[in-house]
Amino acid sequence: MVLPSRCSVSTMKKICILLMGLTSALGAAAQDVRQVHASISGRVLDVSGSPYPAQVRVFLLAIHEGFASLDARCGTNTHQDGGFECPTLPEGRFLIQVLPQHRSGKQTQKAQDAAAGALPESIFYPGVTDLEQATPISLRSNEAGWAEVRIADSPSFEVTGTLTGHPPNAFLRLQAESGDGLTLDTNSNVQYDSVTGRFVISNVPAGHYQLTANWFGGQQERHVESPLGRNASPLSAPPIAAAPNIDVNARLSLLPPDWLANQEGRRATLRFVVAAAPVDHLILSAAPNVEISGQLPTLPSGVTLSQLLLSSTDGSTLDRNASVKGGVFNFHSVPAGEYILSLPPGKQAYVDSVSVGGRSVDGAKFSVAPGQGTVNLELEIKGPSIPMRGSVEEWEGSAVSAEVIAQSEDSGEIYKVITDKQRNFSFAGVKPGGYRLFAWPGVDTIAYRSPLVLRKYNNDSTEVRVDEDGISSAIELSPIEKEH
Repeated sequence: MVLPSRCSVSTMKKICILLMGLTSALGAAAQDVRQVHASISGRVLDVSGSPYPAQVRVFLLAIHEGFASLDARCGTNTHQDGGFECPTLPEGRFLIQVLPQHRSGKQTQKAQDAAAGALPESIFYPGVTDLEQATPISLRSNEAGWAEVRIADSPSFEVTGTLTGHPPNAFLRLQAESGDGLTLDTNSNVQYDSVTGRFVISNVPAGHYQLTANWFGGQQERHVESPLGRNASPLSAPPIAAAPNIDVNARLSLLPPDWLANQEGRRATLRFVVAAAPVDHLILSAAPNVEISGQLPTLPSGVTLSQLLLSSTDGSTLDRNASVKGGVFNFHSVPAGEYILSLPPGKQAYVDSVSVGGRSVDGAKFSVAPGQGTVNLELEIKGPSIPMRGSVEEWEGSAVSAEVIAQSEDSGEIYKVITDKQRNFSFAGVKPGGYRLFAWPGVDTIAYRSPLVLRKYNNDSTEVRVDEDGISSAIELSPIEKEH
């Protein structure tokens, strides 16, 4: 729209003034939006200090309901001077991944010597190949971060193994993995021979990895995962368990990139410790997932249930819920692992014990093995649950509320509530027993569903004992404001 430069008529003057005022307001608003953006810039250099061409990816460390993930927020190539910019980022914590590209043109002798070794396919700021050792950059609104990454050759190894059944349409992918479950593609080329099932991955530097295989068998997509720790010499291990997961009614190309990996949260683990030597004889094999079913017992007076919750104890899969119909529940296609069965928050009852195939387990924690078929559970549900209330001491910063986590010391079951504006919190009801309580200012600030992450803060927690008669004294928590 072109604004008139003159307004000779009264009506036109009013329109001009209105439009000019609107334009000015929109310009100011746009300026305010720009002002709240954070940014990261930096350089990628070789060991001699010369610019090195690379693709740079910046990921936001996002947390939702205690689960951490890496969200891509910027992807760019370096300039001729090795510099890069990501100018419009939200505030938060970021990981930087650098993917070196093939160098062209004349190089200095020092740069040639540096490039004579094996350059890793993927490097993380500040210059490490292990995602576990990557250093996040924390940014607030209007803050500019700087990251310099040095590209250098590093010892690398060959990883080989076999995918049993050698399906013709299998897709294998190697991802870097951190201790709290974060993963990123390494950009490694996995060579796979569908005739023999053998796979070869070259130029793999030191680090923690997760090897995944996806393929279609019959009407169901199958998936295998193998976490690898690269530190010492290889250990022999049984085949990895994999499982049919979901019916696929659409082409893979129409699905989001991480859709398959996120379905059902399936996972089987096989760890290797490796020194400066090739890793070979990995075995990936398929085994069916498990169906978990059961029937509710007689419930305590006044308690009704329409859903049950299933949580993995290691935080490796997202929580599942199953509808209860006619007192019967069923969790479909569950990977092998250790789980906790619980009631929805706010219920004045709790799962006191679980029997698996007639074998009683004290508490709500139980395990299922690969290929176990259908697992029948018998539950004992008791009530009433015990309320747990308290407050959090004042904290610094602008957060108006805090996230309070209660972890059962018996089962590892986790409860979460948010404080009110007066810093008070209240759990509607928990099972009697011992708990560790944690309080973090803000919401979605910590990946508390990872036992490894939560364990780092044990010294900052408060231990509480909940008896059937309740808690004898008021609970007051100190806020955890430092990062570990």
